[in-house]
Amino acid sequence: MAWEHLAGAHGADRGMSDQENESFRTARWVMLPLCAVLVAVGLTVRAARRQPRSAVSAATGSGSGAARGHQSSSPGSDS
Repeated sequence: MAWEHLAGAHGADRGMSDQENESFRTARWVMLPLCAVLVAVGLTVRAARRQPRSAVSAATGSGSGAARGHQSSSPGSDS
């Protein structure tokens, strides 16, 4: 009995109006691409974090010692 009163008092006994339906349609068209972009960015960041450091530095070219100013010594040289 109380549920019937609450449903009638808050409009739950009738369907959504045309304006409410249009608002939900608009929200779906906005939220779907937004969520898709967020998921794609999240997966890209996750994939980048899972790569080993050597693969990331080799791909960017900033992992070798010569690039940082260090010289590698050969086995017969006096340095």
